Amino acid sequence: MKGLVLFGDSIFFGIGASKHTNGCGKILKSIAEFPVLIKGRNRDSTREGLKRLDSDVVKREEFSHIVLLFGNNDCRFIGINHALVDFDEYRENLYTMIYRLESAGKSVLISNLQPIDSQGFYNTHPETKKFVTINETPYSWQKRYSDICEEVARDKKVILIDIRTKLEAKESEILASDGLHPNDLGHRIIADTILETLNKTSR
Repeated sequence: MKGLVLFGDSIFFGIGASKHTNGCGKILKSIAEFPVLIKGRNRDSTREGLKRLDSDVVKREEFSHIVLLFGNNDCRFIGINHALVDFDEYRENLYTMIYRLESAGKSVLISNLQPIDSQGFYNTHPETKKFVTINETPYSWQKRYSDICEEVARDKKVILIDIRTKLEAKESEILASDGLHPNDLGHRIIADTILETLNKTSR
């Protein structure tokens, strides 16, 4: 382990925490015994991630391990049960990221997604109600993207960081008021889970 890049969206950026230093990336950076580079960008989907993959990650030769966490923006509703990045493209984008990173000699881990609270999400984004059919909720829709993360990890034989199970054990205690982002406790659990997984895999 020469160093770790947290590459993803607003979760790694620290949105939802009461202050920037309480974000999961900053927490991990403060407790890890190896360098940690935070490359989370608010509102990024895998499309934007692919555009900055080389500059933010591949060319950073001093960092050997990468954690991918994308999906919360890919699944953003733009039509009736229609997301910004559909299931197939999302899956393919993750495959492409893993291929390009492994080709560059990086060790890749992929995180599934944090659970969300549908009512809290509706309270923050009431306009999305018109895009959700009776057979879906924001929770069920976003979970399908999280499931794809797990599917890709199994298929590509990369290590899965299962933040979802740990967070769901705490139910609504781990979410900020927007129903989407982790609060301070949620960010702490994410940081601890990443470090715990890394420690297990390095033995």
